[in-house]
Formats: sequence, structure tokens, C-alpha cells
Amino acid sequence: MPAPRDGQIARLKEDNSALRARVSARDAEIAELKEFRKRALSQLAVQHAELHRLRRQFADGTVRRLPTQPSAPFSSCS
Repeated sequence: MPAPRDGQIARLKEDNSALRARVSARDAEIAELKEFRKRALSQLAVQHAELHRLRRQFADGTVRRLPTQPSAPFSSCS
């Protein structure tokens, strides 16, 4: 007959193994989220730079306005 202590040790080893798996999964998720954040910040930085470039061009007068179209550019096909 196994001693109660041996059973407790076996349960604790199983719990330890399950906890290690959870920590490993959590670490993988954290790594993915860090990579996502890095890409998102990079995209935001590029968009910010583009906005500043366009604002400078607009302020310098180097941007020309596109002609506006009439409200109904096409006639009906009836």
C-alpha cells in the first residue's frame, strides 16, 4: 500500500508540471503581444512622420488642391 506522502508527492509533481505549462503558454502570449505592440508603434511612428511631412508641404504651399467634381458627374443611362 503506497504511503499517503508518496501520493501527495505525485499530486504535487503533476500540479507543478501543469503550472509550468501554464507559465510557458503565458510567456509565449506575452512575447506575441510585445511583438504586436512593437509593430503597432512602428506603424504609428510612420503615420506621424507622414502627417508632419504633409502638413509642412501644405504650409509651404507645395500642395495643390484637386479640382472638385460636380455633384452628379455622370448622366443617367436611360
